[in-house]
Amino acid sequence: PTVTGINLHYHLENNLNSLEQTINIMNQSSLKKKFIIYSPQLLITQYVMKLVKYIRKDPQVEIEHHDILTTDELPEDLLAYRKADIVVSMAPLNNRSIVCTHFNRLECILVCSENHPRLGDTATIDEILQESFTQLVSRATGMKEYHSLMDDVLGERIIGFRSKSLMTI
Repeated sequence: PTVTGINLHYHLENNLNSLEQTINIMNQSSLKKKFIIYSPQLLITQYVMKLVKYIRKDPQVEIEHHDILTTDELPEDLLAYRKADIVVSMAPLNNRSIVCTHFNRLECILVCSENHPRLGDTATIDEILQESFTQLVSRATGMKEYHSLMDDVLGERIIGFRSKSLMTI
């Protein structure tokens, strides 16, 4: 941002805060502020929970959480159109108007039941390809990239179950 932009932001913030205080005094009430977070429902890590606890220190702030994997809107749009204050997404964003910071890295692993009737401690690609897979359905950029990667590695796999919900999977 330019010096003019920074100064403009500073003065607007001060004036809006003064206006909010005046409204609160005149109405003898306080305005609740909403802080909206979008992140995967099951990946609310300890770090996001620390953020929630920190924000909750202000009693005037109400936190609203939405699952990023079930929304049809892109993370960039949620931030650009001010529908979210913070977005935790599966992939980095490439947008000049949005600050994107690496938050956490999750490793994907292949999982089967301990007593699987056909697979032991190890399995060949051919043995794995005979099994049915579960797939998370999402329009998120990170998920699209992951699906493409899996199509390259295990292109002939059988998808036996698809869902938009991590809870269901």
